[in-house]
Amino acid sequence: MASPSLIAPVEVVLDRPRVLRFTRGAVRQVELDLTRLWGRDYTFYEAIRRLSEMLLDNDLSKLSYLNIATLLWRGCQHEDPGVTLEQIEEGLPYADPSGLIPYVGLILQAWNNATPTAPASGVSEAAERDPLDGSTGAASGALSAPALA
Repeated sequence: MASPSLIAPVEVVLDRPRVLRFTRGAVRQVELDLTRLWGRDYTFYEAIRRLSEMLLDNDLSKLSYLNIATLLWRGCQHEDPGVTLEQIEEGLPYADPSGLIPYVGLILQAWNNATPTAPASGVSEAAERDPLDGSTGAASGALSAPALA
């Protein structure tokens, strides 16, 4: 019996309701697919960065239907290994790029759910403190060392 995933599911409606999750295998496959598709090294992280930039810049010219379809396809294969790219594309609007924006949000949410969280607050507080805080830089006294015989 498989143990339940600790990664929060992201539900997406495509050809049917599905759960989007970026496993290591999905990330690897996305990179292989996009590299083959674009004819150059193309990383999963580049695809995610471009989606984030598109949202931040509100620039639909940075939106790639092929990238979105590939990310959704590979992100849904964990629950249905037989799902095809064509099945995923059937659920996507292709004539109106603004119709893809909700899918961009779901992709980014699934990636955020799959990535490790920030370190515990005690660790980050220690990292933010000045390591020389309170130090004058001078030694506080003579160093004692074992006597050599």
